[in-house]
Amino acid sequence: MMLVIIQDFLRCGGTEQQSLFLARWLSQNGHQSHVITFRPGGPLARDLQESNIPHTPLQKKDRKIDWYAPGLIRQIKKEQPDLILCMGRMANCYAGRIQRKLPETPVIGSMRTGKKLPWLYRKSLKKVRAIIANSLQAKTRLVEQYDIASEKITVIRNAIVKISDAKLSSDSRESLRKQYGASPQSLVFICAAMFRPQKDHQKLVRLMAKLSLAQDWQLWLIGTGITETETKELVRKLNLEQRVKFLGYQADPSSFYTAADIALLTSRSESLTNFLVEAQWHGLPIVAERNGGVGECFSPDKSGFLIEPGCDEDFLQKLNKLMSDTKLRQLFSEVALQYSRKEFSSHRQCQRHLELFTQLLNKS
Repeated sequence: MMLVIIQDFLRCGGTEQQSLFLARWLSQNGHQSHVITFRPGGPLARDLQESNIPHTPLQKKDRKIDWYAPGLIRQIKKEQPDLILCMGRMANCYAGRIQRKLPETPVIGSMRTGKKLPWLYRKSLKKVRAIIANSLQAKTRLVEQYDIASEKITVIRNAIVKISDAKLSSDSRESLRKQYGASPQSLVFICAAMFRPQKDHQKLVRLMAKLSLAQDWQLWLIGTGITETETKELVRKLNLEQRVKFLGYQADPSSFYTAADIALLTSRSESLTNFLVEAQWHGLPIVAERNGGVGECFSPDKSGFLIEPGCDEDFLQKLNKLMSDTKLRQLFSEVALQYSRKEFSSHRQCQRHLELFTQLLNKS
């Protein structure tokens, strides 16, 4: 089987990580894959190169235009794929045109965003042979909001990628915490997400400012992006520099999850967030606002608390409950480990992709 995966740019987001992981898994299991991007480079370009996955950027020089894909159809035809998978907003906007130009080849669209879909994206999803949604909520949204046929949509949740099962020793854990000024008694909250407006890091910081400064806590923010600078400015304004730590992009944040105590998310737009999936994999209790498929990332009231949007007092109340109740955190942690391994194992999710691809080829 030969699969072409189309992505606009290899930024460090969850969609891009899922694309590369699937390409690697297929190659390791006797299949071929080729990644076509609109722009060259990107934070994950080196990872792709080190994996020896064939990669063709369409822009020979990065014009920093996400939608510009010169020679896309010609390059796809050159690869002679059995199937084509479009990942991300820009790639999906081209999916309908690709299916029209290559009617014999199954084109698979994807739905991995909580944001409003552009008109061309919606039009494309009605023309492609199949769609992969990464949450039940995303599928429901496609059917009810955009009138997409339910039978075209397969739900395959995110797989765990680039995450190690290895646990830090007690000494290594305390050493990492000490590096950022956290003591063994400190409660460390963590949020790993690109700094984008929809992730709303600033709301999270404002909520943290309402916690008692008599309590021993820190907030670790992993990621980079366009709202990082203004978030840092807000932290300075609220005099939280000693409490809120910016850890930058981490290729494998496993050690930071292991060193943390509770995962937090106040994003305004999600489909299924890799961060909460990874946090559960490491046994972290969660406090997160309901948005998109966030409630599918953990087991509400069993491994974390799902808060209705705008209910800041409830968010803080549930967070304080976890902070004060060690036994509850341990109970949530145990359920988190069980839930994540049942729902998000990489082998299971990749096998489900392979099953879908095989079904589409048998119908062709």
